[in-house]
Amino acid sequence: MSWFKIGFILLVVIGLSAQGFYYLSTIMDNMPTSTPEYSFTEEKTLYHSGFRYEGEYQNDIPEGFGRLYDAEGRLRYKGQWKAGDPHGFGTSFYENGSIKFQGEWSKGVSVFK
Repeated sequence: MSWFKIGFILLVVIGLSAQGFYYLSTIMDNMPTSTPEYSFTEEKTLYHSGFRYEGEYQNDIPEGFGRLYDAEGRLRYKGQWKAGDPHGFGTSFYENGSIKFQGEWSKGVSVFK
């Protein structure tokens, strides 16, 4: 959970629960509120490299359909994920947006047939 001080007495709390809900709460008189203000069915992860994953998760790991964007916001992969890696049918893209590979992936590696 992240805490941000605004002014002298108001804090905004933004966090992610195990159920995937984002919370926006305030703390007044040392008493936090915990009413969820936002809820997302699809989660987003921002990596230290600047890459961003948007899609489905299972046990806090990318699983199902998702998209990976680079630090400049360009789509680099879209398709199926398993255990945090591209797995199943998916498409990778060059920086200019043209298709690099479209087909089957296994544990993060494109499968050429």
